[in-house]
Amino acid sequence: PAEQLQAVLSLWPLARVKLSWGLGCDSGFGQATARHLDIMGFRVFASVLDLQSPGAQELRRSCSPRLTLLQMDLTKTEDIQRVLQHIQAHTNRLWGLVNNAGFNDTIADAELSPLGKFRTCMEVNFFGSLELTKGLLPLLRSASGRIVTVSSPAGLGSYGHCLPATHYTLHMLPMSAGAETRLPVLQSSS
Repeated sequence: PAEQLQAVLSLWPLARVKLSWGLGCDSGFGQATARHLDIMGFRVFASVLDLQSPGAQELRRSCSPRLTLLQMDLTKTEDIQRVLQHIQAHTNRLWGLVNNAGFNDTIADAELSPLGKFRTCMEVNFFGSLELTKGLLPLLRSASGRIVTVSSPAGLGSYGHCLPATHYTLHMLPMSAGAETRLPVLQSSS
C-alpha cells in the first residue's frame, strides 16, 4: 500500500486546484489515500458504503473539514447519480479520481460460483466505477485531472472466480478513458 500511495500522490502537483474524489474509502488503501490527500491540503470527496461505519467515523475524526464523506453503493445507479449531482453542485473542476472500490466474497472455481456473485462483483468492480468515471469526466477534463484505478493483480491471472474477470475489465478502463480524453491515468495492482 505505501508504494501505491506514493504512485498515486506523485500524480498530483500541489500547485494546482486541489479537488479530488476517492472511491471506496471505508478502509485500507482508499481510506489511507483520502486521509493523506486531506493532509496535503486537497478538498476530498470520499465515498463510503455506510456513513456510520467504523471507517467513516475514523475519517471524520482524523480529517479536516476539507474532506466530505458521501454515502454510495456502486450497485445503485440512484446513489451514483446523487453523488455526481452533489459533486457537480460543489465544484466545476476535479483534479483527480481514485477508483478503488472492490468486492469479492467468493473464491471458488467458476463452475462452483453462483452467477449472481459474478453479477454483483461486476456491478461493483466495473460498472459502478465506469458510471462514476463517465459522470466525472467533464470535471476532470476542465482541470486536466487524473484518473487512478486500483485493481487486483488477480486481474492479470487466470483464477476461476469472478475477481480476475472484473479486475481485468477494470484494468482496461483507464486505458480507454485516457485515450479518449487525453487525461493522465495510472493503474495500480494492489
